[in-house]
Amino acid sequence: MTVLRSTSRTIRKCVTFSFCAIGFTAASLIAAGSGARQLVLLTDVDGVRGDDGARLDTLTVAEAEALIESGVIAGGMVPKVRAALTALTWEGAEAIIADASAPDALERALDDPTFGTRITATRPARAGVG
Repeated sequence: MTVLRSTSRTIRKCVTFSFCAIGFTAASLIAAGSGARQLVLLTDVDGVRGDDGARLDTLTVAEAEALIESGVIAGGMVPKVRAALTALTWEGAEAIIADASAPDALERALDDPTFGTRITATRPARAGVG
């Protein structure tokens, strides 16, 4: 497993917002090119917010694109989500956007499905009940 980490803290010295976006994009391109199954983007927010303001546990590419198009995902979250989408070139890959300031953030992002927002190409099929 390849883990690439880009945090707001490591790119805090950026002069403009576009430079920060380049850091996330570079991490996503490296993840995609190296066949990484997970890309963790640790940042200054706890994940992606939906139209009701609640943090979303999961998103698919289609849902993320729709939220960007509708303006729900806006501002500084757009380059984070776009970077996450760029990394999803391998089957089963996921990108995680999570809060770098939380205790054990990297471990939690990798192991706790309720920490941050997980973005995948599609959701796995689930068997119906009964």
